[in-house]
Amino acid sequence: MRIYIKAQFQAISLHVLPASEVTRLLSSCQIGEKVVRMAQNAGDRVMLTAAHQLMGFTLVHMGELISGSENLERSISFYDAGQHQTYISFLRLDPRIYSLAQVTRALWLLGFNS
Repeated sequence: MRIYIKAQFQAISLHVLPASEVTRLLSSCQIGEKVVRMAQNAGDRVMLTAAHQLMGFTLVHMGELISGSENLERSISFYDAGQHQTYISFLRLDPRIYSLAQVTRALWLLGFNS
């Protein structure tokens, strides 16, 4: 059942969207991969939080719910509450709350609805 739901979501995500949106998602994914590598090389936890959030968000919207959730969970793992103001000024949101919401949504779409 979960595989069926994932396949349906992927079809909706990529085939109902206009081609320009699909191109944007693919570009975002490529950019996200580069940003993750840069953040890893720098060892910067704030940047790692943001980079994995970007990757997770993009992958979830591409229908890659499991890998998207994994990136969002990595974002949460790098989150440092002491850097809250840095996140707000850099991202304009709290990445922990945002990532938790997106993980919850992805798990719901995978069939974990309880």
